[in-house]
Amino acid sequence: MNPTSTYDIIHFVYWDYHIVLNLFLSGIGIGTFIFAAIIGLIYDDSEHEAVNRVGAIISPITIILGAIFLFTDLGHPFRAWKIYTDINFSSPISWGGWATVILIIISSIYAVLPKNYYRTRQTLAISGIPIAFITGLSHGLLLSTVKANPIWFSGPSTVLAMTEFITTGIGAVVLALSLSKGAKLNLSSIEKSRNILGSAIIIHIFTLFLWITTNVFGYFHMKEALLVLNSKFGLIFWVGAVFIGLIMPLILGGYAVKNEEKTGTIKTIFPLLTSIFVLIGGFIHQYVWIIGGQLY
Repeated sequence: MNPTSTYDIIHFVYWDYHIVLNLFLSGIGIGTFIFAAIIGLIYDDSEHEAVNRVGAIISPITIILGAIFLFTDLGHPFRAWKIYTDINFSSPISWGGWATVILIIISSIYAVLPKNYYRTRQTLAISGIPIAFITGLSHGLLLSTVKANPIWFSGPSTVLAMTEFITTGIGAVVLALSLSKGAKLNLSSIEKSRNILGSAIIIHIFTLFLWITTNVFGYFHMKEALLVLNSKFGLIFWVGAVFIGLIMPLILGGYAVKNEEKTGTIKTIFPLLTSIFVLIGGFIHQYVWIIGGQLY
């Protein structure tokens, strides 16, 4: 007689597409502000003003949209104000909610200030960058504090979320510049700053590798959860999130550099496709991360 007992456990997807869109859109807003603020601090010239301005404008819009999806997912959305009155420093939602509000205010002011207010914008950038990182970490910790979920509860999870936010944020800025009227003129500044995107993608790949190895060589339930995730979403994750979202942008970026060196001109199709691939990959990653992470 076989003494093995099998339990058929029903897994409810309690965090649906609302949370996926919340993390995706909020992550873009966090990444765009960090990118715009860094460019604004490094380059004080009109050539990079388009990158600086576009990133600052996208940031508060996408963060607010992300917050709307979060509030609509709540059972009692009209009680969301309690997040800001019932302060609990041990809760990422509590201090992350305040960090989000502060970031929206800073990024909004930064976006509307004229270029000649350089000192004020520099002060906002210096103060806003750590706030943006705190906001991003709160989103990552929101998942990694769920101890019952081995897909989320691992060391590199929070860092992985942060690197995802930065890559999609830069991708959103590049996409907006590629679709603008003076695309070639605006994208001329990308020649100096696009290395940030390439570096962010490489760091993200490395962090993803650490997350995978942590689960493979971790506790038994971590490995089992990763196997379940891979069996259900393996194809879409490796093709969509990794190949399309990470590998293809690196290939296109390298080809664009060689083409510019050869022809001396910038073709907008390369940054346009690169940014689209980065955003598609980022959305797929968030979808698999949230929906697939609840299957175990």
